Amino acid sequence: MAVLNSLMMTASGAGSSCPSIEGTLWTWGSGAVEYLGHGNTTNYDVPTQVGSDTDWTNNVSPNYGSSRHMINSAGELWAYGENAYSSTIGDGTANNYDAPIQIGSDTDWAFVHGATSVAAIKTDGSLYTWGYNLRGQLGLGDTVNRDEPTQVGSDTDWAAAATYLSANFFLMLKTDGTMWSMGFNNYGQLGLGDTTQRDTPVQIGSGTNWIAIDIFTSSARALASV
Repeated sequence: MAVLNSLMMTASGAGSSCPSIEGTLWTWGSGAVEYLGHGNTTNYDVPTQVGSDTDWTNNVSPNYGSSRHMINSAGELWAYGENAYSSTIGDGTANNYDAPIQIGSDTDWAFVHGATSVAAIKTDGSLYTWGYNLRGQLGLGDTVNRDEPTQVGSDTDWAAAATYLSANFFLMLKTDGTMWSMGFNNYGQLGLGDTTQRDTPVQIGSGTNWIAIDIFTSSARALASV
């Protein structure tokens, strides 16, 4: 589950602390079907270190899509993988990358989560999205794909976001413990009491004690504090 990020916790105490850990990055398995970041398409049957950097943090995007995103201890956003489909890498191109590249030059990234659509949060609590946007899941008021991180609104109290491969919707948490959603809603997965698609963030109910979120293709779950 995606939880309220410790870097963005407020004095209210809402949420769960997820301490930042840094170290080396290792991958293995299929390098031809899913890039492993080693600069080639070789399969690896044992854990193999990606490059020589020692400052990768535990803030990495799950393996839900064809691209992989990571944040290092310097607050830089990096990615590798397949990029042709909706430009999920976020570097403004449709190029594939078999080794990590930095996305932009900003050094204030704090959280990243994505699949064919990606969401990332900066240390100031601002929310950015990019990638596939057929259902308005990027929250930018339209259904146009984005190939670079684009800010969602002007709020600066976002804490976490979650999506899933082919889900075409996001759940998000704010530092005040409220829960929000946007995107595809054919089964009511946005939790808003209807099946209407949304292309901007909408608050789910009025609760302020949400602390963790998780979604599958067409469903969602969340954890609330008591």
